[in-house]
Amino acid sequence: MEEHNTVYTEAYTFLFDADNEAFDGYYGAPCGEMLFSAVLSLQQPVCTRLFAGDLVLAQHCQQITAVKKSSTQNGYTLHMDNDLYVSILTELVSSIKERDNFIVVPNIAMTLGKHNIFSITLGNITDVAWQDVCQKLMGATGFVASFQLDMGNPLHTDLFIHSLIAHGFLYGNELNILQLPFEDQEELIPLWIQDQPDIQVRFMDLDDFEKRCPQMPTAEDLSSAGSRYVELMEKKGEPNLYQRLAYALLHNDDIADCDFTISGSFSWEQVNIPENKLTKYALNMEHEGSGKGKAKLFQQLLNITKDDWRYLAAQIENAIEYGTLQNVRQTEHGVQFHIDIPIKGLNDVSRIVRTAWIIRQPQQCSLTTAYILDKSQQTEAEGEQPLIVQDTNPELFCSLLYGYASGAGERAAKNCVPTPMYIHGYNEPIMDGAAGFAWVVIHDARKQFPRWLKKHQIGHLRYNGGWAVHAKGCGQSSARAKAYANAFAKVLRQNGIDCTVESRLD
Repeated sequence: MEEHNTVYTEAYTFLFDADNEAFDGYYGAPCGEMLFSAVLSLQQPVCTRLFAGDLVLAQHCQQITAVKKSSTQNGYTLHMDNDLYVSILTELVSSIKERDNFIVVPNIAMTLGKHNIFSITLGNITDVAWQDVCQKLMGATGFVASFQLDMGNPLHTDLFIHSLIAHGFLYGNELNILQLPFEDQEELIPLWIQDQPDIQVRFMDLDDFEKRCPQMPTAEDLSSAGSRYVELMEKKGEPNLYQRLAYALLHNDDIADCDFTISGSFSWEQVNIPENKLTKYALNMEHEGSGKGKAKLFQQLLNITKDDWRYLAAQIENAIEYGTLQNVRQTEHGVQFHIDIPIKGLNDVSRIVRTAWIIRQPQQCSLTTAYILDKSQQTEAEGEQPLIVQDTNPELFCSLLYGYASGAGERAAKNCVPTPMYIHGYNEPIMDGAAGFAWVVIHDARKQFPRWLKKHQIGHLRYNGGWAVHAKGCGQSSARAKAYANAFAKVLRQNGIDCTVESRLD
């Protein structure tokens, strides 16, 4: 085989509906036959890497929901996050439409979301060759779409390269396959080759394969779509605290017995930081036991005393989901663990504080103690001051508190990623999701803060008691409204205001 000439090429993916009745469940070979018949008919032969397999979008949305380990079994349960699935599907469709594409179905989002899809990626072909192949596939059974891969988008490279099976590279009418040790050659030949008598198969050793195999197109940086996908996963796809605990239990070989089940999503309402754990122990200078030593360090290093327990508690609560998880174990009392958190003191100095927790019942996470780690265990991590009002003047306290709470609500609504909503008969999704409202209910309307709200015409008295403050600036998005209300209520609660969040769909 002669060395191929260097030609400017891109990677293109071809999608087929594996659920098409004509395939009767056997789709890999006929899809490959249709595509490569078109490729072989090109006037100029191609030299391209090949990848093929099912679109595994659901695997990007699976989250652990249970871990069970014992002497007789060791397993875990995964659940697909439907909201995340819809969000990733929508982002995938947007990224496809931003590239050169050839879409033959009326609603590609519905097709990709509800059908099994077979993908074949040609890693190196020219734009002209790609357009010619697409034209030849017009009307082909099950053909859905083809598009140029975005090599700067991890969603594209994960789905259409890394998650597919590599089938070597095609050079003209010769399929070149890497001969793997201990693998039968026949097992390495893709099924579609059986219906392509014009394609010859050649096996290569590693040195020869690497020398002759065309290099895939690359991207040095994330594309704009790639950045959007990364941001989406950071905001919506990161495991929550309970999932992190489940993974820690699963992968800790020292834990032989455990039974941990997650039901629902994690929220600040499930975090219990008892006042007496701080004021009567960790911050108590009069404690007769080890609490006195802990309290001394908090005062000397961070200028935090028991009068500042809300300041410490709020900072712990705010950092619980991103702190460093340590020493996860299950005992007869429940799941116990540590979280190391950078705490910023009232003197603007930060120290790593180890917090100890226990889960005695599902979805209820309780603090048992907190202490500053030894100097040798400290890092340069900076803590973030919580939104705790220090001023005791009633008017100023209420004004600052409302400013803190509404600001937190606005930031939460802005950072919220609603689940797009698809409506039958419409091709484009509603990106803000379902319409709805949310509000914060302050239970005792007679107290200082709700009276201040009434004075400044913020909110209204509820017919069945309490004072209600509605989420604002969220449009009609139910998800953004709930994000606003939850963040607003969290700040109130951390400042000692008893409140809850209510919502409804429009």
